[in-house]
Amino acid sequence: MTRLSSVLYQYVLEHSEAFLALMPEYPDCRRFSDEKEAALRAALSPEACIILDDLLRERALQHGAEREAVFQASLSLCRELYRSALA
Repeated sequence: MTRLSSVLYQYVLEHSEAFLALMPEYPDCRRFSDEKEAALRAALSPEACIILDDLLRERALQHGAEREAVFQASLSLCRELYRSALA
């Protein structure tokens, strides 16, 4: 990622919470997810909780890479739309 796209990506991440606030289903989705994780942890052994932590860490890295890829694709789309508008 270039320095400019990195700055733009950070801006998008910092301002994405405002858009999440506009999604009425997001708070419930987040709460349900937290509740299910808590219930799963309560049912697991300490060793299994460590595996779950590892899994969640890997999923977070995967999700971050996917978000970055979507951002890069969106940025590329914006460039193409700008170029077509100038043509």
